[in-house]
Amino acid sequence: MNLQTICLIGVAAGLACASLGCTRADLVEPDARLFDDASDALGIEMIDAAFWVNGTLRSSRVNLESDSFEFLFVYLQHSGLFIVTLEPNDATIEAGRFVNRQLAFETGGVRVVLESQGGHIFSDAIDRVAHVEFIPGLNIAQAGIDIVGLAQFRSHIPGL
Repeated sequence: MNLQTICLIGVAAGLACASLGCTRADLVEPDARLFDDASDALGIEMIDAAFWVNGTLRSSRVNLESDSFEFLFVYLQHSGLFIVTLEPNDATIEAGRFVNRQLAFETGGVRVVLESQGGHIFSDAIDRVAHVEFIPGLNIAQAGIDIVGLAQFRSHIPGL
């Protein structure tokens, strides 16, 4: 739900209130802080992205999209799980960058590059640092399967 939707609901509530005989003073104004997170949401989109690992093309058709970016994860069977976020924490290192249409990072002896065929990766077209957590040796998929995905919550990442 966004602020415009809330405003439309507010107008409808005002009309209903007037029909019941109450006044504008009877209405409660929503606290604008309730919408700060929604308005600050950062969208991410990668269209037919090329997926490279240590210079070897793994796929040329990775498609990712979310209205609210939190985590991007890459699972490589022979390496482990890489969790990419914009927010540094005790488990991450500054290991790469989101620049224009490309995410590139290197950690644990592995270099990963995702390059979108679309526009800028982020909805606000601002380049950013990639903070990466590497969990080596994690086995979550069948042999030969790489996984690239997005998650809103860390607990939604496979294997965690």
